[in-house]
Amino acid sequence: MRTIKLSGREASVVRAIGFANSMLGAEIQDYVRMESDDVTDILNSLMAAGFVESIPYSEQIELAEMPVMSFEVNPAYSHESRVVSVTFARGTLICTEIGVCSITSPNREKSQGGFALKVRLTTL
Repeated sequence: MRTIKLSGREASVVRAIGFANSMLGAEIQDYVRMESDDVTDILNSLMAAGFVESIPYSEQIELAEMPVMSFEVNPAYSHESRVVSVTFARGTLICTEIGVCSITSPNREKSQGGFALKVRLTTL
């Protein structure tokens, strides 16, 4: 299992994109309800880390390009293992290939199923 540490804003963008499909920059911005320059900065940082890729491929995107470009989680991360773990400020989200997810908060309390997160996983 690969563990990835993201800020809350980065985690919001990754949740918007999901692990199965690509998503347009304008759709990501609508989902996360952030300013376009903030979304562009977050996408550039995720792309620089190799976690997110743009379609068509680009090293860095400009503010004007972001709404019309598609983005996806790097397939090496989304299909590398059958368990995905994302760590952010409020805890760790762990999802299996069948979509069973759990959140572990920093104070070690664990809950399953009763939270409002959209998770899209696919098995190849």
